Amino acid sequence: MNHDRTIDGDLLEAIFKALPNPIFFRDLDLKFERCNDSFCDFIGAAEAAILGRGASELCPVPMLGAISESDRDILTLSAPRSSRTFAASSGGPERTYLLSSNPVYDARGSIRGLAGMISDVSPLVESERKIERLMRLKDAILAINASILGLAGMDQLFDLILEKVLAAVDHADVGCVLLLDEDRMLRIVASLGYPPEESKGFRVRLEDSFQWKRSKNQMDDTLIINDLQEFMASHEMRDDLLRNEGGHVIRSSMSAPLVIDGDFYGLINLDSGRNNVFDDTDRALMEYVRMQVPIAISTFKSYELKVRDSERDRLTDAYNRRHFESVFAGAQGRALRYSERFSLVLFDINDLKKVNDSIGHLAGDMVLQRFAAEMKAWLRSSDVFARYGGDEFVALMHRTKGERLMRRLDAQRLLLSGKPIEYKGSRIGCVFSYGIANFGKDGTSYEELIAVADKRMYEDKARIKAARGLISP
Repeated sequence: MNHDRTIDGDLLEAIFKALPNPIFFRDLDLKFERCNDSFCDFIGAAEAAILGRGASELCPVPMLGAISESDRDILTLSAPRSSRTFAASSGGPERTYLLSSNPVYDARGSIRGLAGMISDVSPLVESERKIERLMRLKDAILAINASILGLAGMDQLFDLILEKVLAAVDHADVGCVLLLDEDRMLRIVASLGYPPEESKGFRVRLEDSFQWKRSKNQMDDTLIINDLQEFMASHEMRDDLLRNEGGHVIRSSMSAPLVIDGDFYGLINLDSGRNNVFDDTDRALMEYVRMQVPIAISTFKSYELKVRDSERDRLTDAYNRRHFESVFAGAQGRALRYSERFSLVLFDINDLKKVNDSIGHLAGDMVLQRFAAEMKAWLRSSDVFARYGGDEFVALMHRTKGERLMRRLDAQRLLLSGKPIEYKGSRIGCVFSYGIANFGKDGTSYEELIAVADKRMYEDKARIKAARGLISP
């Protein structure tokens, strides 16, 4: 049986016209010679208005640039084919297109003209962009986790989280982290791009937040508001913090709730000065952040607890001797470099052995705890207080020296001696002796200052005993 494999020209023409992708053919003068219906729709012109004209007369600038580069590749560089992307918008969102150009040869092998086809590659480009942004976010989370060991406190952690996340989300201009306090108020603990003074004092009731108003108490998903002004007006909300540092109005907001151990903890807000900038891709990225940030917070808290345990005396919660020696080394270096001065004070709790022997070690522990608590409350935040060992404590004190420091310590001793501990019918006094060594004047090494302070502490103890009449003056 013979099969006629010849397809008539009318059928080929009909197929060419009906193909869904825009297709065209240009001659060696680069004039459009043929095109299908999809190309006419893409250009927005009838076939008769297209044929015989050049790309510069018909094509929008981005497409014209892609055609010109393809022409150069094939006609000048003799490339077998060329592919170029360009962006275009027809009254809707901008989309990305791929222009594929190929030379068409005649029977003698000479170029007859150039054929081109246009494909919408927006979904592929958006998918690649989403993957790239997700990888940036993953790198940001890795950087946050890698930096945890070097952070000094939770505030630094929130600053770092906001900085990394804001840099990884393309459409966000400014942002803040808000935490829920015991009064159910959200307060800003980190901000970028907002006026610092306004951010520092900003507080809002949880029930007055964007998240609460939009989600109706279902705060378990990332929220996007792409017209913030309209949303706030419709909910009669205050607009205390709706301008960035440049004074520009915030128009779009994306807010991700942070949940730790099942409890609402706070929010990460990313904002923009433009309307309608956040989309489902941004939401997916923030959902990833929402899942990862609580892990980083928990990791930091665990690390902070371990550091605290390694630095603190378990009984009194004062610093331990090892940590004090580390702090002293830093203070010593600064003092030698900048000619600074500080005092090292050694303390000894009087008659603690008698308390342990006559009333019991639990009573002795209570005395140690009382002394440590009172001294930590009395000392300045810049001072460092530690348990040196047994019934001895040590402090590094700044900005107070000489007679003034002695007067302060004597006053504190008198105050503390007037607060006896009640234990099993006994009233246990808490009296201490002290010795002061001044950096620079009495030595510059740890050993020198401890030796001087120890000697003066025992001299002070002897004076106290003499005053009590326990030994001859």
